[in-house]
Amino acid sequence: MKNIYITLCIILINAFILFSETATSSSKRIIDISLAEKLVRKEFKQKNDIEKVILFTKNTINKSDIIMEVVDNKGITYTDNSYIFLTLISIAYRETTFRNIKGKQGEIGYWQIMPSTGKELASKYKIPLNGLNIKNKLWDGNFNSLLASKYMTEHLDSYRYNLVKASSRYNGDKTLKYGKRVNKTFQSILENGSFYGKRTKINKQKKIG
Repeated sequence: MKNIYITLCIILINAFILFSETATSSSKRIIDISLAEKLVRKEFKQKNDIEKVILFTKNTINKSDIIMEVVDNKGITYTDNSYIFLTLISIAYRETTFRNIKGKQGEIGYWQIMPSTGKELASKYKIPLNGLNIKNKLWDGNFNSLLASKYMTEHLDSYRYNLVKASSRYNGDKTLKYGKRVNKTFQSILENGSFYGKRTKINKQKKIG
């Protein structure tokens, strides 16, 4: 009788462990690039040039030589570069509300790149200007997005993927107010839809938080 009791206890314990693992697995939030795009469209609908900004950002993501997976401190997993995609969208919204404009200090384009910064980044990453001067080239949405991606990724790496600090550095804001606004936009996008996506194969992983 004692052996039967022990066996039943073992079965119940194993069943509980299996249930717990299944529940934990099913509650993981995974965002791939397709889901991220849907969330952005739901948040911003037809605001200004949002469709162009999505296209330019996707083109940049598709050209990336690194497929990055990011896990944040809430346990949300961002696959196939969806994290940088959402970051760039959030910055474009905060910088220009998705308009291809010139800023008060001479910043150009959806992501408001300074010509001096753009020239430096283009040289550093060997991005061709195709015979145009940097000011003219920055009006090209794909080029502007690519430089913004390179610049922001540098800061994300420097600040261990702290979005508030990294985006404030992108903007040159030492008070962190800008970064908090970008983070607010990022979180707002996430709150407007389902978190469940499909996990994809990666070749680089970063954990933040």
